[in-house]
Amino acid sequence: MCCFISAGNGSGREPPACFLFLVFGISAALQWDLFAEQTLALAGSLTGTEHGEQNVTFPVLLIMLILSGVFFALEIIWEKHWLPYIVTTVMMAGATLFGIHVSVGSVLLCLIFQILFWTIHTAGREKNQDLSAADGNRSRMSLPARCTAFMGAVLSGLICISVFVTSVWGTELSDAVSGGEGFLSRSFQRITGRDQQSVADGHVSSGNNYRTGDTQLEVTVLEQPTETLYLKGFSGGEYTGGDWEPADDQAVFEAMAQTLQWDSWESWISGMYYSLYFSMNEMTSWNETDPDRTERNTAERYGETGGARIVYMNHIREGYDRIFTPYYGRWINLRESAETGYAFGYYEEGEMNIDWENMPPGFEKTGGWYHEIQDAYMLEIPDFYTRVPEDILPGLTELCREHPQNSLDEATAFILNVLQSHASYTLTPGRAPVNQDIVEYFLFENHEGYCVHFASAATLMYRLYGIPARYASGYAVEPSAFTQQEDGSWTAEVTDESAHAWTEIFLEDYGWTPVEVTPAADGSYQTSYPGLDAEVLNELADSTVFNPDGMDNDQETSSEEESGNAETGRTVSWGLSSVFFSSPALIRAAFTVLAVCFLAVLFFLHCRRKKRIKKLKQMTEIVRRAAYGQTEPSEKETEFVRAVYCRTAEFLREKQRGFRKLGFRYTKAFY
Repeated sequence: MCCFISAGNGSGREPPACFLFLVFGISAALQWDLFAEQTLALAGSLTGTEHGEQNVTFPVLLIMLILSGVFFALEIIWEKHWLPYIVTTVMMAGATLFGIHVSVGSVLLCLIFQILFWTIHTAGREKNQDLSAADGNRSRMSLPARCTAFMGAVLSGLICISVFVTSVWGTELSDAVSGGEGFLSRSFQRITGRDQQSVADGHVSSGNNYRTGDTQLEVTVLEQPTETLYLKGFSGGEYTGGDWEPADDQAVFEAMAQTLQWDSWESWISGMYYSLYFSMNEMTSWNETDPDRTERNTAERYGETGGARIVYMNHIREGYDRIFTPYYGRWINLRESAETGYAFGYYEEGEMNIDWENMPPGFEKTGGWYHEIQDAYMLEIPDFYTRVPEDILPGLTELCREHPQNSLDEATAFILNVLQSHASYTLTPGRAPVNQDIVEYFLFENHEGYCVHFASAATLMYRLYGIPARYASGYAVEPSAFTQQEDGSWTAEVTDESAHAWTEIFLEDYGWTPVEVTPAADGSYQTSYPGLDAEVLNELADSTVFNPDGMDNDQETSSEEESGNAETGRTVSWGLSSVFFSSPALIRAAFTVLAVCFLAVLFFLHCRRKKRIKKLKQMTEIVRRAAYGQTEPSEKETEFVRAVYCRTAEFLREKQRGFRKLGFRYTKAFY
């Protein structure tokens, strides 16, 4: 920071600055490939498009070198003090917005920097301005001492004000800051068109989630759903650290073709698999007394008792390059093209009842093929959907290794126990640190997140226990979102507020099945899947005991805080560290208050300076009128000018050395 608070005329300082720029250019040219590669990695980390560990040492050093040169030139050569000061202050005050934890030492250094800057860069201006002051009384303190005391008192007062305000109105300020940030985010999304991009992708956001509330889909059903309608637009295969790659089922089908020895009919496998569960449920769960069930037209049966449901989807803002599919469904071509919407026939989870022993006449051979496809798929998917990059997730890997589970239900109970005990739901968890895996940060440090974080953590934990699982994203539409229309159908306008992410596991006779691992608004978990007994799940969760390193202390601290709040009703902490570092939201609120107060002080100093300039102009006008005007200055005006003259002469005398000071006072008799 010393280069930001130095002063000088800059003579002879140009060569070092030019040398810095020369070193930067030569270094970048000699290592251009390395510089370009690491710069792209750095940009990807900052924008959230790349995650995991990235070596960015070379561009960071070069960028810091050129920034040092720029600040050196601005401060020393061109004496433009304000730009380095503003940049430095904004970087320190905005550190928390980028997930950087601010320590007490950093806050103290920030205060020292502010005091030194204002002391050095204000002292000279204060001396000049004091020459125009009308008050003849001199302070016994030196000017630098007065500036230091003044700025120290001002900043100390601002800290006290911010501590008090955030202690009493911390929640309100946090909501206000989040609301303002959300408004800017939503405005940016609409301006850039990002609000029209699909919400269904594999990116695990490392920041806050601000939704626009704009309608994305129009969903129409003939019968009101009785279960949450999960519309999947993305399934995640390999986790790469902050991102899920699309699931590669085609590789699974190729492996299945070799297992089944269907090399000549490999192209059939995908089509048969995607319609397997809908078709089998349609054929085997239909009324056995209906002899013509294999001849009926499917579209004519939708909506009848015991038949499949139908869902129409029309994209409002999203393009049709991504299709949203319900579970246990099959595409049906009831419209001319996808551009005018599309439809799926589907069953709800509670309506699935595949009976391999109850196949209609003439369907036995096809049903046998379906059964072989399911068996082959179940055999191959562990090689594809249980992969976990353990080097990226050392904490999560160690957690599951230390707490082995023997069944799907036990793994589910343990996963829910971990999530419920050590993570809370919020759309504004703050930004995760750069180059740190978002799932590790979510579970072991921040303990706050939303659906993408819960679903990613659960999916990876299932995989670590050897259970095939995939990350899924799209929309979750509640039955209450549908309203009945005049024609008897039910329609829901789906906004981005229904955008959701969840885990899907593979179950025999159901296929990929959604598992809800994100808590509801009241903090409860509504996790279910076929074959899961809620009472057994609760018993398993209660009996699961674990104490992973680094998590028990956080739990004890949380329990103490909750018990303290329960006893006192409201706890107001006056400690600096507890106020500033209790949560990212309070940190942002505290720095916001500090920034507002500091701007107010700057405005006050600006007004004070304008007032002194006004007095200086007034003195100049008095002298001009006395020398050249037709009217004499008043006695008050004369005293005002005389006082300024005496202060100026005294200032000039103090600048003299040795006998020159005596000569200035008594020989030349300037005053």
